[in-house]
Amino acid sequence: MLFNTIVNLPISIGGIGLMEFAYSFTLGLVGATPALAFSTALLLRAKTLFHAGIGSLLYPFVSDGSPIREGVPMEVTNKYGENGDD
Repeated sequence: MLFNTIVNLPISIGGIGLMEFAYSFTLGLVGATPALAFSTALLLRAKTLFHAGIGSLLYPFVSDGSPIREGVPMEVTNKYGENGDD
């Protein structure tokens, strides 16, 4: 929770530097060395970028080019199957 709050502050582009600071500070509070905390943050950043890269390579093969909302009915019904138009 604390990491997400710090990383999502609109201070830097993509939270670069903020996540590393958050991990260094927070893990330092529980006794980790600054080098270990910073290394952990960099490994997590690398993991995120790696997974995003795999997703960007696979996306053209699994997408059909249609919008996500295509095929979704525009009529909204309530839990009784009625559309609410009285």
